[in-house]
Amino acid sequence: MSESIFQNYLNRLTDLSSKNKSLYIPKIEGSGFIDLFEFDFLNNEPSFEILQKLIQGKKKIPLIPESDPRQASINTLSKALSRLDFRDQLTQEETGDHALFLSWLFVEGKMINGQVLRAPLLIHSVTIKKEQETWILVPEGSWQLNPVFLLAYRLAYKKEFESEILEDELNSFSKDPTEFRTQLSRFIQDLFAIQVSSSLFENRIDRFPNSQKSLDKSNFADGKISLKNYSLLGQYSHRGSFLIKEYEALLGKTHHPNLEEFFQEKFLFPQEIPIPKEDKLFPIFPLDASQEHVLHSVRQGKSLVVEGPPGTGKSQLIANLVSDYIARGKKVLVVSQKRAALDVVFERMKKVGFGEFLGLVHDYKVDQKSLFLKIKSQIDSIESYQELNRGIDSMFLEREILGYSKTIKRLSEKFEELRDSLIDSSAAGIPIKAMYLQANMTGETIDSPLLVHLNWEEAQTFKKEFQIFKAYKSKFEGTFWEKRVSFSHLKPVNFPQIVQAIEEIETYDLNSAPNAWNKIFLIEEKKILLNQEGFSKEMQNSLDDFKSLANPGLALEITFDPKKRKVLNKVQKLISAATKKLQTLDFQIPHDITSLKVDQMELENQLKSWFAPILLPLKKKRFSNFSKWLELNGKKFTPKNIEKALEEFEIIQGIVDEMNKLNDFTNLDFSISHLESLKNEVNEVLVWLSNMETLKRIIGILDLNS
Repeated sequence: MSESIFQNYLNRLTDLSSKNKSLYIPKIEGSGFIDLFEFDFLNNEPSFEILQKLIQGKKKIPLIPESDPRQASINTLSKALSRLDFRDQLTQEETGDHALFLSWLFVEGKMINGQVLRAPLLIHSVTIKKEQETWILVPEGSWQLNPVFLLAYRLAYKKEFESEILEDELNSFSKDPTEFRTQLSRFIQDLFAIQVSSSLFENRIDRFPNSQKSLDKSNFADGKISLKNYSLLGQYSHRGSFLIKEYEALLGKTHHPNLEEFFQEKFLFPQEIPIPKEDKLFPIFPLDASQEHVLHSVRQGKSLVVEGPPGTGKSQLIANLVSDYIARGKKVLVVSQKRAALDVVFERMKKVGFGEFLGLVHDYKVDQKSLFLKIKSQIDSIESYQELNRGIDSMFLEREILGYSKTIKRLSEKFEELRDSLIDSSAAGIPIKAMYLQANMTGETIDSPLLVHLNWEEAQTFKKEFQIFKAYKSKFEGTFWEKRVSFSHLKPVNFPQIVQAIEEIETYDLNSAPNAWNKIFLIEEKKILLNQEGFSKEMQNSLDDFKSLANPGLALEITFDPKKRKVLNKVQKLISAATKKLQTLDFQIPHDITSLKVDQMELENQLKSWFAPILLPLKKKRFSNFSKWLELNGKKFTPKNIEKALEEFEIIQGIVDEMNKLNDFTNLDFSISHLESLKNEVNEVLVWLSNMETLKRIIGILDLNS
């Protein structure tokens, strides 16, 4: 049997925890930590005074001024504190994890299994903030033993710890700094094989060493661990180590070699569960069809993944699943890597009265107290809840819900029949819904009872054939071909006769034709045709149309150039598409596209920065062309408006580039700001060109020399 899934995961988790930066910190520079030694006498007190106040339980501990023009070291530390505060807030907003700790007393050396240590022994959750231009350290919670160190020590020395009992004992120590260290010394020596020196009782903090793991590995002796008076302020991540205990418990209970067998045993139902009745469903928010399908599937014991972009109702669906299970006396655990996702679901449930029944836990330690208080409140309220359930209002509400449920069931069955009819393709070969969506209600129609008997495919075939027939009829109506002699009665045996007739025509000598076909006769015939009123009128109309053109120069430019005429057709399509695109834009076309293009690339880079919302409004003068364009459109110079303007400017620039590619004309202004007049000129010239075919025939007749 292969390695158990839980054993495999536990090994990975243990390996990740042992590599955590809270187990070995080589140096401070660039690591995101601040050495407490650096605060020595910057606030007119030794740095150890910070630890003394922390042990004494002070609620606020001053660190350093926000700035000091006389001491560069204060300003440097202030910048480091500002960065640390920003990272801490970002972590809490992103994950809900309180990862900012002040660590004190480091264990340094090499454990018996060869693991190199420079790890904090004690950590205390804190926050930092500015008050009255001074950086303040605010303690939260109580002292903890570094869980990553406990895990590594337990694995190396095979010694079990009850971390909660140890921390309770640790926080029962005296608040007097000297007594606290005396009790702590005995506590450490009873638990660990760590060398405790007298420096523990000195009121000082040692500077954190700048070292490398490779050097420490060779310098440290196996199994020798000592206690050092180092203290750091920074972020430690312990989330992975909290899971190890739970996975070890699971490891002792399971025998499954893979996930498939585990899920089949735990969650596979012996028979399919029917969809629950409407009065047995308890969603508290509206459901669309897809959300209701998910709720039914979950109630049937199925596992599934729900995907969708923001705003499509995923959080609302989760809230409905939670309320449905809570209402039936079930326990529900909602987990997420992102803090915001949990907050959204909790706030939705809280607004409809479920807040007291939900425990919101972002951090394992920090939120523990509030969770226990909420559980206590629920236990104290059991009798009042029971009284509410036995009340007249509850009975009336249940009857009302039952009535509504019956109505919903009846309507759902009716709508289900309609839905089945809409997707039924047996009658016409295509669902009626698809037929309706594809039908052109404003187009031409043919009223014939014979067409009703056609299915969809037959109707499409008839439509194509009829369109071909209609095109030929329109083209040849009133001409020789309308009353042509039909060859449909001819058979293959007649083909040799047809071939012979064609060959005789090809070999006919025109020079042997009668004198009636001589050149003089043809010229006279052409003159007669020219004097006919129809030809003269067509020629005059073509000339009049040319004079009325808004851009006759363009007409002359492409009249005798078929290639440019094809390009002009492309220009017409491009203008039509560009007009539709521009109608969807919120911003007007800028007067000077070139100057905006200079700002475009730099603005795009600026928007990628984390500090764009703060810095960009300050750079308004630097991007004066872009800011003026925003003002012309009634917009302020903000990152959101700039991002929208850049998107639309890219569309405008794309149209300009496409138009420039087709700008092969000397008599055409391709300015995007004059798109409407350009469109009219091109359409007018193309219509005139289509009428020019008649004029070309007339010109051919005028060539009396032919």
